[in-house]
Amino acid sequence: MSDNKYSYYFSVTDGVSRIENRLDRFVQRVWTKAAERNVRDQMREEEHQRWEGSWARRKAQEEAHQAELDRLEKTEKTVQQWHRARLLREYADALGKNEQDGKTAERLADVAWIRDAADWLDPLVAKVSPDVGDDD
Repeated sequence: MSDNKYSYYFSVTDGVSRIENRLDRFVQRVWTKAAERNVRDQMREEEHQRWEGSWARRKAQEEAHQAELDRLEKTEKTVQQWHRARLLREYADALGKNEQDGKTAERLADVAWIRDAADWLDPLVAKVSPDVGDDD
């Protein structure tokens, strides 16, 4: 009647009574054992379903967390590009205002090129550079 023990109910004789006289008790015990196993199997299945639900929720949380980290990393990269573009524009302004040796054509071309490079780097402008193309 148990998973790991011998039961005298399964033997032909117990040495005292005939098997025919013990059949009603035998059948009752078999039904009881079957019901116990059924309940135990159902409990295992419910526990397994709870575990799977918990695992799915944890996995969804980890995926959401990773998505947020990826979004933050992308935002930080965008901010760095924007900051570089801003610095280039400030440098171009300073270079354009510098009256040290007069504004030569070469200097004006450099200022224009720096401004174009800043526009190319700036994620808020997203200008395509004819020299570099549109590669991310």
